[in-house]
Amino acid sequence: MQFSYKLPSATKNGIAFEVSKTLDPAPPGGLSVFDKTFDFSGYNLNLSGTNGDTFNTAYNEFIAKVEYTGQKKHYQFKIVFERRFLLLI
Repeated sequence: MQFSYKLPSATKNGIAFEVSKTLDPAPPGGLSVFDKTFDFSGYNLNLSGTNGDTFNTAYNEFIAKVEYTGQKKHYQFKIVFERRFLLLI
């Protein structure tokens, strides 16, 4: 599974925060997990929303996709996405 997370309202040197990752398949009955802490030192966080007319709002995008193999497959999975901001000063 491939995923990307974008936080356009967090910029550093004019470039928005973005991370992309490909997860390996989970073992039978197991989970495939990506757990990472990112350092936002030096980032500017704009909390005025996409149109600049709201307060305490950070627009973000999470996209997950499974690579097409040309074969019909049935997937049984659940995506859990958690995002937290800690120690913002």
